[in-house]
Order: sequence, then C-alpha cells, then structure tokens
Amino acid sequence: PYFDFSTASHDTLSFWQNYNNEPAWDGMRVEYDINTANNWQVLGTVGDTLGTNWYNDADLNSSLLPAWTGNSIGWEQSKYDLSGLGNPSIVQFRFVFTSDAAVVADGHSIDDFSITTAYQNDLAVTGVTSPGLSASTGSPTNLNVNIYNAGLNPTSAFNIYYSLNGGTPVAQNYSSPISSFTLVNVNLNNIIPISGVNTLKIYTDWASDLNRVNDTLYYSFTGEQTFTIPYSNDFEVADADWSSVPSVTGTAWAWGSPAFGATTGAHGGTACWDVNLTSPYNNTSSTYLVSPAFNYINTTLTHLSCWINYNTEFGGDGCIIEYSFDDATWQTLGVFNDPSATNWYNDAVVGAFLGQPAWSGNSNSWQQITYNTALFDEQPYVRLRFSFRSDVNLSGDGISMDDFSLTGTVGIDNPENKQSTVLVYPNPAGNVLYIKTQGTPSPQITMMNASGQMVLVKKVTSASATTQLDISTLPAGIYLIKVISNENVSFHKVVVE
Repeated sequence: PYFDFSTASHDTLSFWQNYNNEPAWDGMRVEYDINTANNWQVLGTVGDTLGTNWYNDADLNSSLLPAWTGNSIGWEQSKYDLSGLGNPSIVQFRFVFTSDAAVVADGHSIDDFSITTAYQNDLAVTGVTSPGLSASTGSPTNLNVNIYNAGLNPTSAFNIYYSLNGGTPVAQNYSSPISSFTLVNVNLNNIIPISGVNTLKIYTDWASDLNRVNDTLYYSFTGEQTFTIPYSNDFEVADADWSSVPSVTGTAWAWGSPAFGATTGAHGGTACWDVNLTSPYNNTSSTYLVSPAFNYINTTLTHLSCWINYNTEFGGDGCIIEYSFDDATWQTLGVFNDPSATNWYNDAVVGAFLGQPAWSGNSNSWQQITYNTALFDEQPYVRLRFSFRSDVNLSGDGISMDDFSLTGTVGIDNPENKQSTVLVYPNPAGNVLYIKTQGTPSPQITMMNASGQMVLVKKVTSASATTQLDISTLPAGIYLIKVISNENVSFHKVVVE
C-alpha cells in the first residue's frame, strides 16, 4: 500500500524475516518509490547506521545489490529509521527476491510488518551477540547483549536484568547516556550453560520508558558437551561426534574406505572421511564435514594437524577449513600459503569459493597439513568444519581426510610469570590499544587477526611500560595479542570495532 509521510517524525520500518538461501547468490532486499515515480531505490546499505540487522551482503551475485542471504537461523527482526526519506506524501515499499540459475534452497519469509513513530523515551533489548547458537556446557560463557535507544531523548541510568533457565534475575546498572537512535553493545557477567537447551530472559528497567513492549527479549541456545585438548582421531571406528552435511546435488562427505580414482584408500588403516567414497563428486555441490566442539580453556600453544588427499578440478573445485566460536558465524581458517601453517591452501583463487583460496587440483597422494591455532587458545567453544565445493562444470575424485589431531600445552604454571602482569585495554578497542606490561622484562608483542596472520609486531624496551598501539587501520574483528618475554607467554583476545 501507499504511505503518507508528510507529517512523519522519525518513523521506523520494522519486519521479521526467516530465510535459508544459497549464500552470496540468492537473497532479498527492500526498495522504495516516492510519489509514484516508478523510480525504485534500494533502502539502506550493509552496516547502515540507520538500520538494525540490515543486509548481510553488499553485492549479491544474482542482483549486484545489497541483500540478506544465507541462513538467518530462525526468525530475526530487521528495522530501519526512515527519517532520511524526508516528508513525501506518497511512499511505497516492496520486497525483492532474486536467485541465480544453480542451487536451490528453502527461500525467504517475512511477517509482522510495521511502520511506527518514535516515542520520546523508548529503550529496547534487540539482540544477543554472545553466546551464539551453542556454548560449552559447564564453562563460563560471556553474555553480551545489544541495547537500542529507539526514543527521541537520550537515556539516563537504568538496570539491565538477565535470568538463565528461570533462575533469580541478576541486575547490572548502565549509567552512560545512550544517544537517540543509537545501538550499544553491553558486556554482562559470565553465565554457566547447562547441557541441552538454555533459555535467557533479558530485560531493561528504565523509569522514563514510555514503551514497554520491546523491553524484554527471550533467547535460546544449546549447551554442548565439548572435548578438551589434546584430541586425536584415526577414524578407524565410526564416530557419531563427526557429522556430514550433504549437498542437495547428492555429493556428501562419508565415512568408510574410499575406493575411487586417486583418492582410493585411507592414510592409516582402512577408514577415513571422503567426499563420495566410490564415485566422483557432482557439479554445483556444497558439503560439510563437521567436527565435535572443543574447549580450549587453560590451553595454549595449540596446533591442528591432519592428512588430506585430493584430486579436483584445479581452480574450480576445492576444500577449505572453517571455524566457529558459536555455531552461528563461520570464518575461513588461514590464507593461501599461510606462514602459520604447512601445506595450507595451494590455490589462491578457486571459483567455487568465489575467488578465495582453497586446496584444489591434485595433491599427488596424502600430505600432512598443520596450523598454529593460537587464535583458539583459551576459547571455551570451538568447532571446525571441512567445506568442499564444486563449480558448474568438470568434476574429479574428491578429497579424503584422515588422522586428525589437536595438540597444545595445558595448565602450565610458570613461577617466573607470577610477578608479571599484562593488561590490555580498552576492550572492545577503537583506534588505539594500550598494553601495560608491568614486571615483564623486554616483552615482544604480536597481534594476529582471525585468520592467524600477524598484523603487528612490537618490541618493548621498558620492563614497566604502557605501550600504545595504533590500530586505526585494522578492520573490525577479533584479534589475538601474544606477549612473549623469556619463557613467559600470555594471550589476550581483543575486539576491534
């Protein structure tokens, strides 16, 4: 329908959506037209400051425009501040879905569409950023929530309450003013998940709030049993802890004895994991081999090792390893010829991974791959998956994986380190990061990104110094700070905004 905005003041468009589309290729966007001019424009951009949960892809392949794509993992609410439209008398909106010619999925649903006018005072709980879909059972887990000031006035002090699994609500005061139409991320206390489904109730209590409908959020996640380090598996026995997510094209990781082409046979023994044990893989395939979850608390100096054997279309088809700290967000582990690894990704540009690196072509028998997984150190929840993809033409034997292991140093108490104090702040950080190394003689500071690449190295000359690091040019994300002095090593995870 048409809407009249001639008297509008800070109106907000809101709807709920649930989607499962081919990532990066199929998706949906919102467009608007003013005064029936038939000049449809895309509403907003990726990361738009006027939006909440507004687009997750800046350049969808089927439209070359911003869109929501991939899997929402259930219903999520999206909002957009329409104040930028001005005050036209006629405005119309439309939802546009586009897809490419290959790979199908479930599609896109929308519900509960609304356009509302802002209250003078309106505080809302809009989401949970930690924990994600899963967390380690029995381990302290960070609780991190999004609070949004949807009102016209800045906030005064208020309390945030949370309750886990029906327990007694815990209050935490937030005294800093939140500007109008501003989203803040608030770090609350740690929680201890139980095994199975966990339910959080999070709500605010601001005396001046004129709209109580959006004050409370219920959030569910799964407490998973996790394996500790060290861990190894030769896959000689069927293991329910590892699982395959098959492709709709019929290609899938499978456990057993490979018997096709160059990928015939296991590395050790008779069984391993392989893509299509007795046949070539199909075109336009995407299949995952998913590991169990691992707990890296009190574990440092960690490494991943396994053996792989592959024969695929070079430059078109291949395999990568991805990791997740919450089962919701997955990131590629490592880069082409990664200096933190051996035999890591032999092709810098693979078509099935949209030009990203992967193992592709022919490995000429089994080869060992290793990775320095310092990024995982002290993480309570880590899951890995081997992602195999193929493009639209040509095929091959596939890829096999065997003799997987994770190693590290567990719980060493170094007496020389007891007088050493390392403080990293602020966290999250913006343009500058400070590292105070009290009592640590001439430390070396190394900063690594989420792929394990070193982005900064600095040698400190004073034993009791505060070092200032310029991080203004670093992309937003999770980084690992490693401080080394003699035999002492400490690790610190930092979020750069």
